[in-house]
Amino acid sequence: MAGSRRRPQARWLALGGVIVLGASAIAWTRFRAVPVVVSPVVRGQAVEAVYATGSVEAADRVVVKAKTSGSIAELFAREGSKVKKGDLLARIDNPTASFDLERGRSDSNAASAQAGKEAPQLAALAAQGRAVEAELKQAKLELERSRKLVERGSAPASESERAQARVDQLQGTLDANRAQQRALRIDLSANAKRQASQVKSLTARVADTEVRAPLDGVVLGKSVELGEVVSVNQPLFRVADTRVLVLEVNVDEADIARVSDGQTGKPKSEAAISLYAFAKTVFRGEVTEVLPDADRQRRAFVAKISFSAPPPELRSGMTAEVNIVTARHDAVLLAPSSAESEGSVWVLANGRVERRAIQVGIRDLLRLEVVSGLAEGESVVIEGRDKLAPGSRVSATVRPADKREPLPDAADVSQTTLR
Repeated sequence: MAGSRRRPQARWLALGGVIVLGASAIAWTRFRAVPVVVSPVVRGQAVEAVYATGSVEAADRVVVKAKTSGSIAELFAREGSKVKKGDLLARIDNPTASFDLERGRSDSNAASAQAGKEAPQLAALAAQGRAVEAELKQAKLELERSRKLVERGSAPASESERAQARVDQLQGTLDANRAQQRALRIDLSANAKRQASQVKSLTARVADTEVRAPLDGVVLGKSVELGEVVSVNQPLFRVADTRVLVLEVNVDEADIARVSDGQTGKPKSEAAISLYAFAKTVFRGEVTEVLPDADRQRRAFVAKISFSAPPPELRSGMTAEVNIVTARHDAVLLAPSSAESEGSVWVLANGRVERRAIQVGIRDLLRLEVVSGLAEGESVVIEGRDKLAPGSRVSATVRPADKREPLPDAADVSQTTLR
């Protein structure tokens, strides 16, 4: 009996010990200092940007294509060749075009001779006309003589009528001859012009066998070899004026409305450019053109960006990452982006932390603009947040506010220079 009464009492003593230990653990957890890293809220510039990638291209570039078919008879340029507008790049062998041109020239010369002053057909008609004129002159004299005889009564009136009919007949013949000469002259002249036009067309065909540079520049690429048979519109060379280089980037259709090229009255969007060929150097530029039509497959628009100060070593084809500035707010409150989670931050006050909701404006990978909820100089937790509870006591290590340029926000380098 005595033993049975002692067992419940022991259970109660054990339970009491557990409760005491749990309460001690909670108290130890609540009042122990949690190590955290904090950073102050400061004033500065907030920048909103659109991220894009692209490559350096010549502002003026042309793909030179074949205008006629045939085999490549000669090559006069290769990759890297500097050329002037009109320089011969290659020659396509097309003997049929050359033969047609020679035959066309012969036909044109014959047509021109037929249409000239010494044209045989015109000369024959002119001779006939002169003969009719002589007969008409004689007939008019006969008419005048017969009229006088009729007036004196020496000849009947019918003789005068026959003479008049003869004059009218010869005059009609002469008029017809002159009309034939005009018609023949028009036909021969038109034929000569047709032949001359044909020669020009054939000359253009032969000229198409000579592939020439369309502008001053450099041959960037050659896609044909000596002896290769090419077809019409086949690409042969890529020629570009590399004195002016621009950056062409693909901007997602969801962001393109915020990018301005200055055509709608808004200022041109600024850009921070990181070229893979120039590590730790950020170049400045501005958007000069946004192409009106989108790439249907990429669902993106091409924006062209000019460099403010391009490096001398800049080359066509270099790839880049770009941040295009779409908004900029000066002298606003800034907090580290790593401090915010689901619209709130942990704020340090008197050795303890409190969770506080904030309103965020512009943000990038480094900082965010605090519209409301924080004051300048307050410290927010940026490391150790997962171990915090409201009112937790903390041991804080202060990390100074990040003083790096807001752009490019993707470049996490410690010695970035701006150009």
